[in-house]
Amino acid sequence: PVQGLPEAIYESQKSDVFLILGTSGVVWPAASLPGHAKRVDAKLIEINANEICFPSIVDISIMGKTGEILPEIVERVRSLRS
Repeated sequence: PVQGLPEAIYESQKSDVFLILGTSGVVWPAASLPGHAKRVDAKLIEINANEICFPSIVDISIMGKTGEILPEIVERVRSLRS
């Protein structure tokens, strides 16, 4: 078994929102985690510079560099909490 995989699946299945960041979506078993989150109705957000790798299951897809997009998201969330 892959070390840490059971914990990653468990955490995926507890998610309300699941971020998919800068991945090719082909490395298994990590590529299975979005599916685990989706099965418990988590909202999936994928941010990727080159392509959207999970188009059939994501709720929001953003094309761009994670290092540029994430700080903007964090700032917007902070402004909502103020």
